[in-house]
Amino acid sequence: MADIVLDTQSAPSAPSAGTIVVYPETTTLQMVSRDSNGRYQTFGDVANQSTTAQAYTTSEIYVTGSALTVPAHGLQVGARCSWRVVATKTAGTGAPIWRLYKGTLGTTGDTIIGTLTQASAPTSVADTAIYDIQAVLRNTGAAGVMLFSLYMTHVLQITGFSQLPANVQQVAATAFDTTASGLIIGLSVNYQTAGAGNIEQVTAKLDNC
Repeated sequence: MADIVLDTQSAPSAPSAGTIVVYPETTTLQMVSRDSNGRYQTFGDVANQSTTAQAYTTSEIYVTGSALTVPAHGLQVGARCSWRVVATKTAGTGAPIWRLYKGTLGTTGDTIIGTLTQASAPTSVADTAIYDIQAVLRNTGAAGVMLFSLYMTHVLQITGFSQLPANVQQVAATAFDTTASGLIIGLSVNYQTAGAGNIEQVTAKLDNC
């Protein structure tokens, strides 16, 4: 049985018209193509996930499994970070605060670039919720901006995680340098007053990159 061994490499120059270059990149160790227009496409999503429940209380926590490592060639216009978070609560009346982080640590030691505070405050009743969260890059360079959005729905209608059946929010994130090396993009949450429960499941992916 023959093996094919390829060395990872940094981003090559854009090839001539009508051709693409395919190579394994150095950060995610995934195959990437680059076309004659200079646009990249990673083969398969850059992904992450949680494998156990993560407890929360009243303090901010970096969401385990939410950290997405940006390929070495960096972000490009239209890059999409998507997260699905399943959470349960046993108590808590403070409106959850979700924050979008960028940096090189994958912790709350990174830089906050977006904040969304849930529109409707919870009640103390136990409940289960699903959060679908996205950040889409609108432009690249030293002042790149992502649109940070959130959709939340839950089992109960007017109690538990929210006094509304669903919450929908969006904000333009603070500009940041999309060309910086070693970028990681991830989420934190703070359930605030009397918050108690678990983040049961997290799936995350970065595509169009």
